[in-house]
Amino acid sequence: MKPRQFVSIALLLPMMAVAAPVGYKDYEQPQPAAEFRLSDQYGIWHSPADYRGKVLVLNFWASWCRPCVSEMPALQHAWEILKPDNVQIVGIAVGEQAGDIQLFLQNQKIGFPLLADTDSSVTGKWRVPGLPTTFIIDKQGLVVTRVIGPYEWDSLQSLQYLRTLLHDQ
Repeated sequence: MKPRQFVSIALLLPMMAVAAPVGYKDYEQPQPAAEFRLSDQYGIWHSPADYRGKVLVLNFWASWCRPCVSEMPALQHAWEILKPDNVQIVGIAVGEQAGDIQLFLQNQKIGFPLLADTDSSVTGKWRVPGLPTTFIIDKQGLVVTRVIGPYEWDSLQSLQYLRTLLHDQ
């Protein structure tokens, strides 16, 4: 197995003409993604294991969180661009019911899965420090990056970073 050769998102941030997130962390020793099983807005069940072989962008958010809502169009746009490239975006609605997600979708056009973490147990398991928080999981199921705060996921640099993870061995 080759050593990890991905470009750190921290290296890309100074080059970006976007608002920097509150915090980010590239894991020197990537950790296995904590497992969970949650259903989406269509009643389909999802688990991180379902996305092995793909890059997974896992976004923790809430409909009452203004920075979360403002980040959603960039996540949707990134998903539309990267979907053919084996990058999947999944949102986890913290402490919300399926009905809350349905109300949110009346005002937002989101096509990627939005999962309901009704009791916030998954959020606790993932040690989410605040909302929005996004974890990037590589093709092997390892968490490689955490971004705290809203971020422009559809920026050219972000899209390039996510694509580099597709080519890591």
